[in-house]
Amino acid sequence: MQRGHLSGACVKGIKGNLSRLKKGTIYLDEIGEIPHTIQVALLRVLQEKKVTPIDGTKDVPLDIRIITAIHRDITDLV
Repeated sequence: MQRGHLSGACVKGIKGNLSRLKKGTIYLDEIGEIPHTIQVALLRVLQEKKVTPIDGTKDVPLDIRIITAIHRDITDLV
């Protein structure tokens, strides 16, 4: 069973977490600990405001809010 690395979606038809949110808010704790590849994918979602399902060809528009937290000095990480 293949799962989406960011959204939790499943090839067998389970919608991803981001596409299930309807004008909702997602909280990501310790954003600095998330691997850079996933941070890049998240940035793309934030910029484009849409996701493409794993087995889909049509983008799903998003209207969500993302709140993040980190326990380190973010300016040092940048």
